[in-house]
Amino acid sequence: TTNHDLTDILNPTTHQAARNSGADVLDHVTTFIRRFSAFPSRHCAPTLALWYAHTHIADQLYVTPRLILDSAEPGSGKTRVLEVAQHLVAAPEMTLSASRAALFRMVAAGPITILFDEVDTIFNGKNGGGHEDLRALLNAGYKRSATIPRYDAKTGSVQRFPVYTPAALAGIAGGMPATITTRAITIHMRRRRPDEQVEPFRERSVERQAQPLRAALAEWTNSVSTRIATAEPVMPDGVMDRSAEIWEPLIAI
Repeated sequence: TTNHDLTDILNPTTHQAARNSGADVLDHVTTFIRRFSAFPSRHCAPTLALWYAHTHIADQLYVTPRLILDSAEPGSGKTRVLEVAQHLVAAPEMTLSASRAALFRMVAAGPITILFDEVDTIFNGKNGGGHEDLRALLNAGYKRSATIPRYDAKTGSVQRFPVYTPAALAGIAGGMPATITTRAITIHMRRRRPDEQVEPFRERSVERQAQPLRAALAEWTNSVSTRIATAEPVMPDGVMDRSAEIWEPLIAI
């Protein structure tokens, strides 16, 4: 990370400089994320920092990629990532089993960022068939223009629910529908090795320490939101079609 202290970035006397210090803010967010989680690759925490950043300007973007945290076994730190994320993303809604009707209305009333834990228990083979509405929301809602129409028998009219919203989903590997994974950036979590040390997660302290980080992240992304929204970044070799579509907001940032 850079040598810039977060207090300097947030200092009102250097307010304008803060607008040009996106790398510094993202470095601090990345460092904060790594304090509480061990990842399989050094690229994971920076990717999460970029995803968290994009939630603050999602309403100005055309696409919001789904974020998937999966693992082959329990105890791999997926929930911890979501617990930290709720203090860094825009308008977090942490949920385990929100009803489809409630979630539709929460998204419509938005903006929110869905943080959905244990989602594999919803989409597994035994129960997955009864959650087509939720699957449709997560599938369609990665594009800003998406709506899902529903007929209201009481009024005899069709109501179109806007479903565009950022969503992070955590679950056991293999429990996520392919229609969602193709719209997602996936981080394959694993159990922490004995030699990997992380800090204890104490939510009161984490919330207090994350507050200025989230404020800096929101301020910087909003200060450059027009540039990000209109950017056409060059994709890495081999990244094309839908993969390019879902990665573009993060690469633009």
